[in-house]
Amino acid sequence: MGLRFPTCDICAELGRFGFVVDQVEHSLRKLTNKKLIETTERVTFDEGLQGLVGDMPIAFRATTIGSYHCNRWAPTFAYMDAMLVDTPILEPSVRQEIACNIDSFDISKRLRRTLLFDDYLMRCWSAFDEHPVYFDWPTVRISGDKTFLSVQRVVEKQENR
Repeated sequence: MGLRFPTCDICAELGRFGFVVDQVEHSLRKLTNKKLIETTERVTFDEGLQGLVGDMPIAFRATTIGSYHCNRWAPTFAYMDAMLVDTPILEPSVRQEIACNIDSFDISKRLRRTLLFDDYLMRCWSAFDEHPVYFDWPTVRISGDKTFLSVQRVVEKQENR
């Protein structure tokens, strides 16, 4: 699929953002078993009493499924609408505004809360002192604009009835 990244480099990079090695290794195991990344040895991890267990491989790389997930699916309205309920939102005002209609299936309310979430993510990204060179959320996010526009058109049609 592409570049392989040494496990020690992944742990060091995520350490820059405040994650500890145990957290990173746990996530790497989960991502591997979900086929979003693969190991150099092309193994998966066994489930033990402590969760996923097994020796960490030398390196990892993204699978086509993982790449699709990050670059094509993540910036879409449908994905962001679903993920906002599982994402910690640290700004109380944004969290409260999203939560007030969280159970609603009304498309206009879903669009509003997803746009709030989108704006929140962009502000979080902008607040980073040092952006990683390997991923650029604003560029990826633009690729999902047409999904937001199609939902916006539906909402406008409903409002004009």
